[in-house]
Amino acid sequence: MQKAGKQASFLSSLHCYLEVCVNSGLVNRAYNTLLYYRNLSRNFHRTTDVRDVRLHNTLLAGFAKKGQLDRVSDVLKVMRDDLVAPDAESYALVFQCLGRQPKTTENVRFARGLLQEMDEAGVRLRDANGLSLGGTNRALALKALSWADQGRARAWPTTPVHYDCSLLTHLNADLDTHQVESPALGVKLERPYSELAREQISNELAGTVTVASVYRPSDEPLPRSREHSNAYMSRLEADWEKSLTAGFHRNLGPVRQQYHSNQMSRCISLYPYLTGMEVREYVRLMMTEIQGHLSNSAQQLLGRSSLHRRLGELAMKRYQSHVKQSSGLVDRLMEVYGVYLDWYGRADAPGYTPRQRWSRVVAEHRSTTDLEYRDRGWSPVIISSIGQFLYKLILHDVKIDPSITKLARLTEHPIPAFYTVFRQDGARHREVVKPHPALARLYRATRRHQITFDTNLVPMVSPPLPWVSARSGGYLMSSSPLMRIRASGQASSQLKRLEETPTQQLYPVLDSLNQLGAVPWIINQQVLDVVLHLFNNNGCAELDIPAPVTQLPPLPTLDSTMTPAEKHQVKQQRAQMSRRKAEQFSLWCDALYKLSLANHFRERVLWLPHTVDFRGRAYPCPPHLSHLGSDLSRSLLKFARGKPLGQKGLDWLKVHLINLTGVKKREPTSERLRYCDEVLDDVLDSADRPLTGRGWWRRSEEPWQTLASCQELAAALRSAEPTAFVSHLPVHQDGSCNGLQHYAALGRDTAGAASVNLAPADRPQDVYSGVAVLVEQQRQKDASEGLPIAAALDGFVRRKVVKQTVMTTVYGVTRYGARLQIAKQLNNIPDFPKEHVWQGSLYLVTRTFLSLQQMFTAAKEIQDWFTECARVVSSVRGESVEWVTPLGLPVVQPYFRQNNKPASRPLGDTGRMSSPHFYHEAYDRPNAMKQRNAFPPNFIHSLDSSHMMLTSLHCQHADITFVSVHDCYWTHAASVDAMNKVCREQFVALHSRPLLQELAEGLLGRFGYPSDGRLPEPASHSRLNSVLAAVPEQGDFDLRRVLESVYFFS
Repeated sequence: MQKAGKQASFLSSLHCYLEVCVNSGLVNRAYNTLLYYRNLSRNFHRTTDVRDVRLHNTLLAGFAKKGQLDRVSDVLKVMRDDLVAPDAESYALVFQCLGRQPKTTENVRFARGLLQEMDEAGVRLRDANGLSLGGTNRALALKALSWADQGRARAWPTTPVHYDCSLLTHLNADLDTHQVESPALGVKLERPYSELAREQISNELAGTVTVASVYRPSDEPLPRSREHSNAYMSRLEADWEKSLTAGFHRNLGPVRQQYHSNQMSRCISLYPYLTGMEVREYVRLMMTEIQGHLSNSAQQLLGRSSLHRRLGELAMKRYQSHVKQSSGLVDRLMEVYGVYLDWYGRADAPGYTPRQRWSRVVAEHRSTTDLEYRDRGWSPVIISSIGQFLYKLILHDVKIDPSITKLARLTEHPIPAFYTVFRQDGARHREVVKPHPALARLYRATRRHQITFDTNLVPMVSPPLPWVSARSGGYLMSSSPLMRIRASGQASSQLKRLEETPTQQLYPVLDSLNQLGAVPWIINQQVLDVVLHLFNNNGCAELDIPAPVTQLPPLPTLDSTMTPAEKHQVKQQRAQMSRRKAEQFSLWCDALYKLSLANHFRERVLWLPHTVDFRGRAYPCPPHLSHLGSDLSRSLLKFARGKPLGQKGLDWLKVHLINLTGVKKREPTSERLRYCDEVLDDVLDSADRPLTGRGWWRRSEEPWQTLASCQELAAALRSAEPTAFVSHLPVHQDGSCNGLQHYAALGRDTAGAASVNLAPADRPQDVYSGVAVLVEQQRQKDASEGLPIAAALDGFVRRKVVKQTVMTTVYGVTRYGARLQIAKQLNNIPDFPKEHVWQGSLYLVTRTFLSLQQMFTAAKEIQDWFTECARVVSSVRGESVEWVTPLGLPVVQPYFRQNNKPASRPLGDTGRMSSPHFYHEAYDRPNAMKQRNAFPPNFIHSLDSSHMMLTSLHCQHADITFVSVHDCYWTHAASVDAMNKVCREQFVALHSRPLLQELAEGLLGRFGYPSDGRLPEPASHSRLNSVLAAVPEQGDFDLRRVLESVYFFS
């Protein structure tokens, strides 16, 4: 198995290297490299087996693009000699190369022979991926195919655009003709779409976006002092750029020498990666990295190996943008993107999904546009090696004058500006990079109020590129993967499944991401101004605005007169305060980034491209400024498009406000409306005087969103006609313990369904209170029987104490984790005896779990079946659990045994790598415990993501603005009723499918052992098959009752 893992990692590294060579025009070098490892395998029996069709297809693509039919024939000969069977992409690439040749008798004979060979092998060209038969490639391939068979070329099927998912096939009827309003209809843009597109392209090609910092410290240096520091710092940076350029050429020398030294040696080298861009691009990357270290960012908390990977990934993204620009892709993209933006801004354009429209525009420009390029990214070992190469320059070539340090009397020679130290991280020590203290002081004196972000970490200023495949979508030039997984060998299994999945099967997921990303946003400037005032005045702990670390007390000092016990106590205090300082600094940096970006976009319209995690849950790409975050993050954003409230919308705005406060959760909607009118004076006071008034909004569970709602409601009520007020504020509808809702639906559990609002009721049912009541009843019984801890808990079994445990039980919380949750809540009760926290939490964990089993019998049975399925798959089969979501997304659980070997083998000074291996989890044993514990919550997460995406797609069809934070759905106040109807219909549609039976069939098909009925099966095989087939029985709950439940989502 270890040998297989090394082989797989080698193939991954080699594949990446061949693609880089092909993209750099070094196709012959790539061919010679493949032959080099082929000879190693054949003559020296090395573990470098290159009989992989993907490697040969990369070479075929390079030679086909150049029209070198003779070299294409050479590759085909190598494939035949090595018994590598060509696949559909192989034949498509050969036909593409043939299409670049003149129609001669010899070429026609070649085409006919190729077609006959393909038919005999049972290969269909339609199975080739989009790269081989996209744009002009398709026309060229069909041209050559027509020489062999004109009828087959004419009958060539077009790329499918319709859904093949049974939950969505009813939308196919009017997919081409249905019209909806533009998501940006009525939005006032500061400039035309064409100019915004050019700005976005420019930002992405630059790789970074610099924004003004909102932090204004009280110790601001005097203008003259700052001017002097700025001038000195500018001279330093100019010197650094020269030193880094010279150092890059110097260190590149041995790599170049090795690359060209032996014509017979063509092993993988760093040279094509380091020469794929101009040196100044690498210097810019290093200068940006230096700025990050000097600006006191969280970058200083990363270990050196993490810094290598991070800088290597940035270099890879910059390289990919460079290749796209140099190949003319930017100009071709802008042409098609401009036509797409014309459709995006129109209100009457047919075809309402961005993917479908983009595909149509590309098809109309097929003769002139190839918009995808072949690059699967760099392998982990290359990424780490490039980062190591660049960091070596930063540490050795970036110098400062000793005159600004305390070393002025000791040396006249320049000293390194950066150094490494080892910082304790728990039980381990981590090597981190730090700037010289004198340089850090100098940089602080400049007070350069700027922060630089990677382009793919900030919102877009033009609509995202529609996702049309797993390879293309999101940002315009920056490569953004469809799935958020680590760029390492540990992602290989998931990536492999994703690559094997037909693109049409992914359409529901792609279209949902497109719908979410197409919604434009604006900044809530009123809330932003209030937050900035507090942030620049030492923060506010009550409102989660962190203070700068300068406000923390200094660390206690050691004194020689102290006793050993006192010294030990001081050391413990210093360690605790250091941890608190690090946490505070991290929170402060997060707030600084968030607020600086919000201030940068305060007058702009912005868009948030989306991706998914391995379970299918959708996330915005920008991590700092998005609606998926804290209360503060959500309060800073509003819909750019507004809609008139109407009477229903006005009521929903009021209900939304009260929902955010958390004070009427168990009351019906009518009571929440009445309560809003009752506290209206406080609402208006909060809107008018957020910092100087009575502060009603500050006592809310979600204070910043409450303030935003107060201001929106006040503006509506003070307008000439409140029901005609154009509202931009998102209104939320939140699932009622959504994980348990899915469990209750899976098991058709009548009692459980009633507890989580699947069944209609006059008022919302609160499962947390229900569990607390059951726990209290058991506590009273135990206390009456003389149990001391039960008596000590009298009056303290509250909803808040058990809420987090109930909420997370469905997501796999362990008994240990649940005990910590309850202990924290007991600690937060001022009058609870602290000596009983430990025993009390142990007692309440047991009673809480038993109460949940009592309330949700079917849910417990299903969860236990999930756990047992994962156990037998990971222990008997020795594989990671896999399944396919109801919308067609393949899921692979990424939990494997910890490998103590290095994740990569960095290249030496020569940049030569003859054995490019990295950790490859696909050939390692899974972590059975993690696989078992994670499968129930992960499967439920894949269901809640499917429900969200179904709601997203049907809201899009119904012309309803929709975004989500997992199981919390957002829309305009005027659209809440319509969205609620769609939400309930799609939940019923999803769970009307036999989901558990489909899961069992999928697991049996993937992991089950076949039986021929003649020989007795091993006990473990029989056990696995029986466990996977033992689908829990369902109850008698009628799913259609969800359609009438007011508080299902509320």
